[in-house]
Amino acid sequence: MRGALFSIFASGLFIFAAACGDGSGTEPTAQPTAVATAASPSAAPTLLPPSPKAETDVAVQVVAGDKNYQPTVADLRALPQVNLSGAGVTGVALASIGEKLDVRAGAIITVEGRSDDLARPRYWRGVLDEHARTVVLVVDDGGRVTLAGSSIPKEGWVYDVEGISFE
Repeated sequence: MRGALFSIFASGLFIFAAACGDGSGTEPTAQPTAVATAASPSAAPTLLPPSPKAETDVAVQVVAGDKNYQPTVADLRALPQVNLSGAGVTGVALASIGEKLDVRAGAIITVEGRSDDLARPRYWRGVLDEHARTVVLVVDDGGRVTLAGSSIPKEGWVYDVEGISFE
């Protein structure tokens, strides 16, 4: 029994001595470590530049409840075009897109795309009744879609539109 107590005491003494340092009389110094910092709240994520789309590529995803509409670039170009002289653009009216999905009057529209510099996400929301004939989808030479209109300030236009939903 005495042998067991002695070995427990010796083990405890060894652990205590190890915890007190290396016997050199100097305390270990903390080494600086890199600290991760969050990005500035004003810094927006940067997106990759958009790629051109072929005429047979889906131009934009459109949903309304359980209904989907995925027009190709050629499909959008073939729809009736509206000239908004106040905005200086010609494109497919939101009303035409809503008709493809039998969207109800008063539907809320959400459009997802990019900012004018194409580097940041941008969203636009509106009521179909208020913007049906004053907001259009413009298809550029590269097949990319822009939401533009005379009822939206140019700073609010959505470029490289990827999705539209009607609620």
